[in-house]
Amino acid sequence: MTAWNECRDLEQLSRENLRQSLFPTIAYEGRYVHVSKGDMAKAFQATQGDYVFNIDDDTAVRVEHKCEYSNAYGNFFIETFSNKSRGNPGWFWKLESDYLMYHFLREGEVYIMGLDTLRNWLYEPAFNGQPNIHQYAHKSQSRYDQKNDTWGYCVNIHDVTNAINVHFYNVPSVTIDKREKWRAA
Repeated sequence: MTAWNECRDLEQLSRENLRQSLFPTIAYEGRYVHVSKGDMAKAFQATQGDYVFNIDDDTAVRVEHKCEYSNAYGNFFIETFSNKSRGNPGWFWKLESDYLMYHFLREGEVYIMGLDTLRNWLYEPAFNGQPNIHQYAHKSQSRYDQKNDTWGYCVNIHDVTNAINVHFYNVPSVTIDKREKWRAA
């Protein structure tokens, strides 16, 4: 299985889990759209996010959905380059979404935060005068063997939740047998 397929499968598991457990409670009258098919889907997802949610009768917001199998290190992976060697910016720099929704399947944890609020805090000067983002490791993605040279900051979840307003939800956990066997080895 390719890295792309494995990530796509994780996103599908996350989407199914959240569609049943979380979306009915956060979408006004259950109204939301997952943008995944059609002529405009690729361009929309690249700039606006994965979902449009009604939050009241007259207001819709754009939401970017990220998921990981496990919260093994207590970090969000904030993608700065989807392919650094080609200069292709990651979702953190190019998305215009209103919110970021980050789901850890194994733990059943979902964090939702304003994307601009997260950006503003990460670029705010820290005690040393450098932007907050520079206190975190900037790493190449190494979990999956893939063609793209993906880079991002590993930002501590507790630092984010202490600095900005983050909505936290517990949802049913999802485990994948082959990943659990790998963990035990």
